[in-house]
Amino acid sequence: MGSNCSFIIAPQDLHDVGHPWINIEINGKTYTYPVPVSLPGNDASIPLRLGSGSIRTLNLSLDSNAVTLASTTVSEWEVK
Repeated sequence: MGSNCSFIIAPQDLHDVGHPWINIEINGKTYTYPVPVSLPGNDASIPLRLGSGSIRTLNLSLDSNAVTLASTTVSEWEVK
């Protein structure tokens, strides 16, 4: 079973590693994915940047105890 959700977020640097970032609520229970140490696909000099002109897809896995990052992709933003 899976669900999708998309957001458009202004380019920015994330801060506070470990701070709650993405909250998912299911049947009254909230699961939280924290700010990671780095975002896969980023240069080591900007490990937590959500850059302009790109699309970042985070595939999160949810089990009964936690939300974890299953995979991620980064692609170019296409204006149509």
